[in-house]
Amino acid sequence: MKVRANFVAAVLKGRGDRLKAAPEVFETARIFSADRALELGLIDKIGGLWEAVEDMAEELGLENYTVVDIYEKYNVTRRGIVIIPLVSGGKIPLEMLLNKSAPPIYYLWPGAVQLPPPRNVTPPLPPPPAEEKKPARPYVVLDVSHGNLIPRGFVEVLVKELVERGYALRLARSEMELQELLNNATGLIIVNPSTPFTDTAAEAVYNATRRGVRVLYLVDMRASGPVAMPPFIIIAPYSFAATLDPLLTYFNITVLRAVYNFTGLGAEDFTRNWQYVWVRGLRNDTVFNATRLIFLSPTAFTASAGARLRAEAYMFGYGRDVYTVAVRVGNFTAVGTVRSFTPYLIQLGDNTKLFRNMISWLVEERPIAPPPPKPHTAQPPTPPIYPETPPPTYP
Repeated sequence: MKVRANFVAAVLKGRGDRLKAAPEVFETARIFSADRALELGLIDKIGGLWEAVEDMAEELGLENYTVVDIYEKYNVTRRGIVIIPLVSGGKIPLEMLLNKSAPPIYYLWPGAVQLPPPRNVTPPLPPPPAEEKKPARPYVVLDVSHGNLIPRGFVEVLVKELVERGYALRLARSEMELQELLNNATGLIIVNPSTPFTDTAAEAVYNATRRGVRVLYLVDMRASGPVAMPPFIIIAPYSFAATLDPLLTYFNITVLRAVYNFTGLGAEDFTRNWQYVWVRGLRNDTVFNATRLIFLSPTAFTASAGARLRAEAYMFGYGRDVYTVAVRVGNFTAVGTVRSFTPYLIQLGDNTKLFRNMISWLVEERPIAPPPPKPHTAQPPTPPIYPETPPPTYP
């Protein structure tokens, strides 16, 4: 309050009768345009540097005067002063500034002033030893470049598990950034893509898994939203894009549709509701090792190989059968649910155990081969330059 009162008092004293605005207009110190400031009486005139010089000369009664650019006088470029004064070597001597006016007041960057050498000063101490550069923190990539519908609760659970293991989470906002991040990533997580991967990006992900990078692909069939299928945008399940996603075909996986418990509305408890499916885990598998899982209307897959989580469930159009709701093929794991790993739902059955198993599998220490070097683009040879042949001379 005191600072504001001092500011208002200074403006009132400095502008006096020229001020045409109430104190509450300018007491917040907000920025006005030049026209508005002139209208309020905060300034006398709109002009530039040379108008200011002429007004000052008129106020001082100067008729003959010379304007000297201090930068040009001492052969110092403005760029050199602001950015690289020590390299350019051009500085303005402090003695010159002190003798130019009384009292000497200058609004200059200190790096542009040449200070006099110190007197009777002990030699400077040697510079401290350079700190050792800490190794970059390992990270897992989260794809957000395909219109991904990612529940916020899932991100909270995911970050917690990664931090506990000493890993960071990096976001890939474009397919180009995704390919760059995969060069040094430990793992990749893809959630509910609404636009399919291009062939180039899908091939980059596939090649990353061949080097040792692991991929966790999660999709909710019943999660609906705007799906971009150029030139149209439609409202459809997000896994509709997964059914057309070439990335899954690299691992011989296809998406069917959501499956249900189909017990009807008269269930004894909510876990027996038709939306929830009980899934038996694989006791001899490091990732799918669980006794009983409770998934919320999981998406079913078909796969030709790999470890699978299967559930007896009902699918519209196909009937009751045993369906695959998660599959792992090499370094690629597809899971047909995301919301089952969000707060509260993750506490059902062994869902928490399964999710921790998947994250541990994602960041497990293992050899990861470096990406292949980028192909060198050969430049066409420069044609030789022949000296011009002087015209013949005739006697």
